[in-house]
Amino acid sequence: FETNGTEKGRITNNGLWGIGTTAPNTKVHINSGSGQDALKVQVNNVLKLFVHNGGGVTIGSSATPAPPANGLKVFGSTGIGGDPGVYKLRVNHGQYGFSIENATTQDDWEFYSFSEGMALYANGLYRGVFDENTGAYTSTSDERMKTDIKAMPSVLASVNKLKPTTYQFKAAEGQANNNNQIPAYGFLAQEVKEVFPHLVKHIVNEERVVDTYTMDYSGFGVIAIKAIQELQQTISVLENRIKQLEAQQAMHNSPLRDTGMQGVWLEKNLPNPFDMAT
Repeated sequence: FETNGTEKGRITNNGLWGIGTTAPNTKVHINSGSGQDALKVQVNNVLKLFVHNGGGVTIGSSATPAPPANGLKVFGSTGIGGDPGVYKLRVNHGQYGFSIENATTQDDWEFYSFSEGMALYANGLYRGVFDENTGAYTSTSDERMKTDIKAMPSVLASVNKLKPTTYQFKAAEGQANNNNQIPAYGFLAQEVKEVFPHLVKHIVNEERVVDTYTMDYSGFGVIAIKAIQELQQTISVLENRIKQLEAQQAMHNSPLRDTGMQGVWLEKNLPNPFDMAT
């Protein structure tokens, strides 16, 4: 198809349509020029599909503002694997769920819905599940997945070094502080790192301009139980000591009584009354 001697499109002998290309390789092949939008589809003069010259695609509404370069902007609900129903986005999966993967490191997290709740996988390994009834999260703690298992050392002295605090988080840069923010209870990660370093992580991500310390608060539950057990041992020792002292005191204060021994008696002192000595 030509206008004024310039080709505008063609159809091959095997039924492939090409617009802006002399070698179509799909049923409809559109190749727009630089700065030219590639495709617009309307229903009753209302835009439904638009391919921007920057590579972005808009579905369901106006072409302005332009979609993100080489990205997708969707107006309305989206269903992946099924009807979205009332949800903005709904994923209906089979054997595998919804995965988020880092393009650089290839690390990924998978969210998988099943009869027990919402399971989490990291790089294909099962990590835990959110209970469907209570919403409680339980992490993997199977003995079969552990090695080098040892008794936990004493923690009571270290626990006494912790400094519980109240605090508020700073507002994001450029935002005003929220004066109505409820004070939080917790610890300062840098201080905890000096006592229980395995509970603290130093996260540095130059790409996202992140340099911060995070803390595993759930780990304090195990530490607290261990400290309570140590305290209980101390309490048991003190209780036994108190019983022994009470028994000794009772014997010291008890009145004379018949012991049932033959030939044993008590007579009055001589002289009686006495003066200075008896």
